[in-house]
Amino acid sequence: MVVTNGGEKMVRRTALMLLGLVLALGLGHATVFLTGVTGDCTLLKPGATKMYVLSIEESTSGTYMVTITTDGLYVYPKELTLNMEANKTYTKWVKVTAPYNVVDEYYTLQVSVFDSNANLVESREYCFHVYKGILETTAPDVVFGYKGTDVSDGKVKVALYVSNLGPSTVTAYLDSDYGLVAFSQNPVIVKGYRTVEVTAEMPVDEHLPEYVTFYAKIGDATKEVTVRMPVPESIQPDVTVTPPEKVIIDSPLTTTYVKVTNNSDAEFTVKIVGKSLPFGVGVYSDEVKVPPKETILVKTYFTANNVLKTGDFLSKICVEDEYGAELSCKYTVIEVLGTGESTASTEVEKNAIVATLTVKNGSKAYYGVKVEVVAPEGWNYETTPQVLDLDSYETEEVKVSFTPTENAKDGVAVIRLVAADGTVIAQKTVNLSTKALTGYATLGSGSSVIGLIIAAIIIALIVAAVVKKGKEAEAEIEEFEELTKKG
Repeated sequence: MVVTNGGEKMVRRTALMLLGLVLALGLGHATVFLTGVTGDCTLLKPGATKMYVLSIEESTSGTYMVTITTDGLYVYPKELTLNMEANKTYTKWVKVTAPYNVVDEYYTLQVSVFDSNANLVESREYCFHVYKGILETTAPDVVFGYKGTDVSDGKVKVALYVSNLGPSTVTAYLDSDYGLVAFSQNPVIVKGYRTVEVTAEMPVDEHLPEYVTFYAKIGDATKEVTVRMPVPESIQPDVTVTPPEKVIIDSPLTTTYVKVTNNSDAEFTVKIVGKSLPFGVGVYSDEVKVPPKETILVKTYFTANNVLKTGDFLSKICVEDEYGAELSCKYTVIEVLGTGESTASTEVEKNAIVATLTVKNGSKAYYGVKVEVVAPEGWNYETTPQVLDLDSYETEEVKVSFTPTENAKDGVAVIRLVAADGTVIAQKTVNLSTKALTGYATLGSGSSVIGLIIAAIIIALIVAAVVKKGKEAEAEIEEFEELTKKG
């Protein structure tokens, strides 16, 4: 058996696809699908560009990296990072362009999904056939042609027809080199000496190519017709962004809304990004769809982590399309608040005075912060925690428990949070007095307290008895004196 060069590559691609399928069955829980791929091998003409929708679903939530590799095609994007929720389908556009200087070659496009630990969870391969030759072969009794184009309801509608010039019924299977084409019927069955009209529809958006080639396969013959697409200026991106005049950063995550206006006649998928930002500040949003001629508010997140400089910064807030192309930018002021604050409170717990130091950190992050305590003579203390990390704008609590000894003296304790570079992040003073613990340990044990109470009661009874006896003796003396006078 003689195998041509193209046949050898086709066999190799098929083997690789089967191997990828076996690996996918054993490795992952993800579902990967490339919408628009047709048959065993998708046909492309040299230099042709085709858009595909990549759909990915994962059974476990997490961050995943998607790589798209190929052995000769041009593909964009080549890499994606997705924060995925379990069992939710995520879609991304993939643009595939065939090389120009090719006569008849087969290529492989591989989509691989990795988890956050770089473990492969899914791999899928697709075959593409780039063919320069005239696809139309002998089918003299069938004509595949183009009648006209209409743009309405946000769609391009291409009128095609299949004419059967012979007496026998024929079946035509339709396809195109653009992945978003929907045919009004497919396949098309045409009886003898009849003509059947077919409409090919596709959305009017920024992905619409300048030319689309349609194919009709009848038996072993394939006929094609190439149609130029109407690309009016109204579907070119005309999207503007209006951020707030000022954004104040005083927490690790600040949320605000950015206004995005789509002046075009086509829907666009956009996202918000920041440029010329202060060090440590980030800006991002989820991808959202903006309908034509509408304005929406996009929820935008400003992050802060170890922001070294504070004050007002002039930065750009931009809107980009889903491929990262900048559509519009506008300057805004980002104010970074840098000073932290701290408060202290005390309470009595059993035989101890517990001080709670609450610290809200500023813009700069500190790691390995030590808790230092200076206490009056005779006081023991215990800190929780002893060492801590403070991220930008993070709030932490430190508890210091003071317990007196027998020789404890009243005084003032000092609590400090000291960074590794010696910076005192927070400092508070706490008044310590054994009087605050009256009724607790400073009075001795529980039995001692009871003994003191009993002793006090006895003394009171004795005093009362003495007073009573004194009054009785005084009465007897008065009575004796009265008798003496009478005698």
